[in-house]
Amino acid sequence: MKDKKKFAWLEKAQLIKVKSLTGFTFIEILLAMALFSVVAVTMYSLLGAGMEIWKRGQYDGGLYQQARLTLNMLARELKNAPPVYYKKLDLFFEGENNKISFPSLINAAAPDKESQFALGRVSYFLEQSQGRDFYTLKRWEESFTDIQGKTESLPEILAVEVKDLKFQYYYEKKEGEEVHSQWQDEWLFKEKFPYPPRGVRMFLTLIEKDSSQQVTLMRQVYIPMGKPGELNIAIE
Repeated sequence: MKDKKKFAWLEKAQLIKVKSLTGFTFIEILLAMALFSVVAVTMYSLLGAGMEIWKRGQYDGGLYQQARLTLNMLARELKNAPPVYYKKLDLFFEGENNKISFPSLINAAAPDKESQFALGRVSYFLEQSQGRDFYTLKRWEESFTDIQGKTESLPEILAVEVKDLKFQYYYEKKEGEEVHSQWQDEWLFKEKFPYPPRGVRMFLTLIEKDSSQQVTLMRQVYIPMGKPGELNIAIE
């Protein structure tokens, strides 16, 4: 009787051992593969989305940096614009909606010579890119080395793939004792008063090539030697 119980116990242990050595069933393997596929696809999607966001951030940062540097240079030159009016050379402050031109001190010396500054004119404007829907922002300068002549330089390219460039100019309107400030799209006093406006607003929009991504920056510049335009004065 004891021997039978002993052999029964041994047979049961062997049966359990055999079952433990059989491994996973086919259905269990399929379920594991399906679960692994779901996890792998999810991880790949997250990684791809993260890389796309990183690339977009890098490019947007580049656009922002380019726009910021361009507006900083323009603001620096505007702040130093002198109140000059020289009709013989058409030298005075001119402000339009998407173009600006003003007197400035220009280095008229050759590249290999010592700096020699002379009175001149600096212009910022947009030029349509051939066959494209965007513009190129250019800076052009000319210096007047003497009363009779002038020296022109080739336009300098500041930014490509520009969607828009706009300027606004500071005016004041008097109503009794009250003075109201306004911003206009054009400086109307270019041939009436020998001074630049008190303030200029600049809006620059750069776009990513073959994409809808864009960056728009606004900069407001105070010109120490300028004066506000007066909307109450009739412009002839």
